[in-house]
Amino acid sequence: ENVINSLPEISECMVYGQKSTLGENIAVNIVMCNGYVEGDIKSLMSKLRKILPPYLMPSKINIVESLPRNASGKIVRYKELQI
Repeated sequence: ENVINSLPEISECMVYGQKSTLGENIAVNIVMCNGYVEGDIKSLMSKLRKILPPYLMPSKINIVESLPRNASGKIVRYKELQI
């Protein structure tokens, strides 16, 4: 998360494992800073390939308006698969 959050176009993100029939995949929910543009995911994946090792590359990126938070303002991780 720290590496992804260091990119200037990312406001915040939540990384989580998502079970599939082939094992566990890495998925990321991302809140973009300046609004979402259709080409942002391809550009973002290209940047992530340069800074993340292959085993940490997300298999799926979801662009979301906001991340779920509790009353304390912390990200609620148990809702990650419902987004």
